[in-house]
Formats: sequence, C-alpha cells, structure tokens
Amino acid sequence: MKIKDFMTKKVVAVHKEMTVKEFVRFVEEHKITGAPVADESGNVIGVVSTTDVIKQSHYVTRDVAHCEDSYEVDPSSGLVEVHKYYTEELFETQIGELMTKDVISISPDASLKEAVDIFIKTPVHRILVMDGKKLVGIISTKDTIKALAKA
Repeated sequence: MKIKDFMTKKVVAVHKEMTVKEFVRFVEEHKITGAPVADESGNVIGVVSTTDVIKQSHYVTRDVAHCEDSYEVDPSSGLVEVHKYYTEELFETQIGELMTKDVISISPDASLKEAVDIFIKTPVHRILVMDGKKLVGIISTKDTIKALAKA
C-alpha cells in the first residue's frame, strides 16, 4: 500500500504572516487541525497545528495543550470565542513564529508502513507528502487508520 493511494490530495496551506486569530478561523472553516506553512513563493517552510497554538499560551497546562476543543466559532457571526487561557497577544502572533520548521515529509511512493513508523516514533499527527520540493498531499493519523482498516 502506497501513501499516494491514501493521502489527502487537496491540501490547503497557510501563509507565514497569518495571525493566530486568522488561523483559528481558517482551521474551523476547513475542518482541519493543522496545515503546511508557505512563504511568498508558495514554498513549504513549516507546519502549524492547533496544538502548536495552544502550547504557546502561558495559561495552559501540559494536559490541556492536547485538547483541540479550545475555541468555539459562532456560526451566525463567524466570531471566535476563546477560552480564558488565551491572550490577545497570542492572537496577534504570526503563524511563522509558532510553526514547526523541521518538516517531516514522505514520498508519495513510500509504503503505508513507513508512515506508521513515523507516527510511532514522532509526536506528529500529519506528514507532508512531497514529490521532490513539491507538496502533493498530506497523510494524517486518521488517513492511516482508515487505510489500515481497508487492508
């Protein structure tokens, strides 16, 4: 089983200058928990997740940092309601300051087992699928579980 058979091919990236406030709205709108970060030329320069944002709050314990239910979006207004441990300063921070710069990637022709090994050995929940320097997809722990269930 190859990564290219199970990866998500439609990948949405965020710009490194996007603020945390914009990022929270972005992930809610796209129903995702993280995304690749691109520079002005569209090159992938990092990855950011909602957990990365939560970990930056000075009011969060380590246990809460793993909780993805840290905000709510009012569907009528689109406004973000944030729990008490966030600060306005954090919301104005640019994603480029919070992103993980050491991107873990995998080839689309790699085996699913290689992805599983990465998930076991690292704390990541998504791996960028790169064909050379070109982003062609993303595979998450959820995608991997679905693929294993089909096997």
